[in-house]
Amino acid sequence: MSNINPESQNKAKQITNERLSKITKGEIELLFQEANITTTSISRVQEIVNEISEYIGFLLLPVAQHHFYRARYWSDKKEYPENLSELLEPEPIKTRQNRCNVERKPALYVSTHPIALISECHFNTGDIFSMAQFDRSLKNENLNCIMLGIDPHHRFEGDPVMDNISQFKKEFFGDNIQKYKFIEQQLHKQFVKDDDREGNTYRFTANFCEKYFSSLPDLDAIIYPSIATQGSFTNLAIRPNMYSKAYEANKVGIFEVLNDGGYRQLAGALVGSEGQLNWCNLLQIDQPKAVGMRKIDPDDPRIYIAPWK
Repeated sequence: MSNINPESQNKAKQITNERLSKITKGEIELLFQEANITTTSISRVQEIVNEISEYIGFLLLPVAQHHFYRARYWSDKKEYPENLSELLEPEPIKTRQNRCNVERKPALYVSTHPIALISECHFNTGDIFSMAQFDRSLKNENLNCIMLGIDPHHRFEGDPVMDNISQFKKEFFGDNIQKYKFIEQQLHKQFVKDDDREGNTYRFTANFCEKYFSSLPDLDAIIYPSIATQGSFTNLAIRPNMYSKAYEANKVGIFEVLNDGGYRQLAGALVGSEGQLNWCNLLQIDQPKAVGMRKIDPDDPRIYIAPWK
């Protein structure tokens, strides 16, 4: 991430607050409502995305999590996947619009907790599914992330780094801090809505995330709230091939959904160096650990709020 000098930061602060001062909460709410009307064109949704993003800029954070998980429906209880590639993001030509990606622009969706995955995948009793476990590697790297629809201070309450960043936001937005928080609240509502059959619910969030992915080459992942848990857990949409920057896929499990909504593991596999899956019956998927955020200086140039150019 390029360095942001004080002069540029002050200019960003001035531009952002001038924009926020000229719009009311009612007008902000109307923008979100218009974006969710099914007859609103995609081009208009993109215009609204651009306008809203100009009011809030972005906050890029290096985030470290011990484990991530990815679940996929698997149709056969006896024939297991042979390679990790079968369980990662689809090819562009097979990629549909989803919560954080537009059509033909895949992202690797993972979660910080298996419970969130199982609920959001809408598995039924008797269904077979795979779960891949990604572990923090020994590389001295982090995923550069932004949080959308999540109040990071609330999510990491008591963390001194987040306290400093929260204070930085208050100073950056000044009298407009409540408008900024209002926009974040509206974004949260968008990300925790369950999809309708026509897929219209995803139009806003997919284009909002595409705005960030296409504009920020240093962005590795977007953190957003879990729908099924109403934000108690978080999910990530990771740019293709970027998880290996800081993580390794080490284990895969095959599970069956039980009558009570629970699940049991049928088999486990270690992931080989070429992605091959070496199956056995005793290998268990590890339980999640608490999220971690690298201890950083809030003046670190990789952490900043800036308006869109």
